[in-house]
Amino acid sequence: MAVGISCMAGVVALWSFIPVLAKIVMRTFDPFTLAFLRLSQGTLVCALLYVLRGGTLRALLRMDKWIAVGMAGLSVNYIFFALSLSLTSASAGTLIVQSQIVILAVLASVFLKESLPPWKLGGMAAVLCGVMLVVATRGDIDKMLDPNASTGNILMIVAAAGWAVYALSNRALMNRRSSLEILVPIMGLSAILTGLIAATRFQLHAPIVFPTVAAVVVLGSLSTGISFYLLSEGFKRLSAALGGMVTSLTPLSSMLLAGWILHERLGWQVLGAAALIVSGILCSAFAERKAPPSEQGVLRRGR
Repeated sequence: MAVGISCMAGVVALWSFIPVLAKIVMRTFDPFTLAFLRLSQGTLVCALLYVLRGGTLRALLRMDKWIAVGMAGLSVNYIFFALSLSLTSASAGTLIVQSQIVILAVLASVFLKESLPPWKLGGMAAVLCGVMLVVATRGDIDKMLDPNASTGNILMIVAAAGWAVYALSNRALMNRRSSLEILVPIMGLSAILTGLIAATRFQLHAPIVFPTVAAVVVLGSLSTGISFYLLSEGFKRLSAALGGMVTSLTPLSSMLLAGWILHERLGWQVLGAAALIVSGILCSAFAERKAPPSEQGVLRRGR
C-alpha cells in the first residue's frame, strides 16, 4: 500500500500545475489542440518507457473491450477538461473535477465489485468537504456558482466522468497487462481521436513563444505521460476509491505551491482542509487494510 500511495503522491505533485499551465497554453492554442498535444506527448513518453523495458509490439496489439472503453473515457476527459477551463476558473474547475472520486468509486463498486464500507464512504465525504474548504478559502465558490461559468462547470463534470471511466478500465485490465501495455494503446488511440478533432477545429490565438512551448512540454511529458504511468502503478496497489481519494490532494498541493512560490498567505482554513482530506484518505486506507483479501481489489505483486 505504501508504494501505491507514493505513486499517487507523485501524480498529485505533477497534476498540481495542470490548471495554471493549461490556462497559459490556451492563450495560444484552442482546447482541442491542447488535448491533442498533451495526449500525443504522453503517448511518446509511455512508448519510450515501454521500449526501454523490452516491450514487444505484439503485446500492444492484443485488443480488449476495456482498451476501447479507456480510450473513450480518456478522450472525453482531456477534451472536456480543456473546454471547461476555457469557460470557468481554474480553481472552480479544480473543485468540480473532484466529483471523479465519487463517480470512480461507484463504477468500481458496480462493475468490479469493490466494496464501499462505512469507513470508506466516510472518508470520501471528508475528502470532498476538505476540497470544498480549500476552494472556499480562496473565495472561488462564488465563481463556481456564477451563471456565466455554468456551462464550463457542467463540462468539468463530464470530464470527471471521463477520467473515472478511464480509471475503471485501468483497474479492469491490470490483472492481465502491465501498466505500459495498458497506457500505450489507450493513450495512443486517444491521441489519434483528439488529433482528428483538433485538425478540424485548429485555432491559433497568439504567436507561439517559449513559455507556451515549455508549458506544453511539461503538460504533455510530465503531467500526462509520467503522471499516468504513476497513476497506473498506483491503481495496481490500491482500490479505486482509495486511489481516487489520494489524487484529491491536488487542489491542496496547488495552494501550498502558491504559498511557497508566490508567498501567498495560508490561513487556518487551509490547515483544516488538509486535516479533512488526509483524515479521509486514512479512513479509506484503514477500511482497505481491514477488508479480507478477496474484497480489497488490490494486486499485491510488485510491492
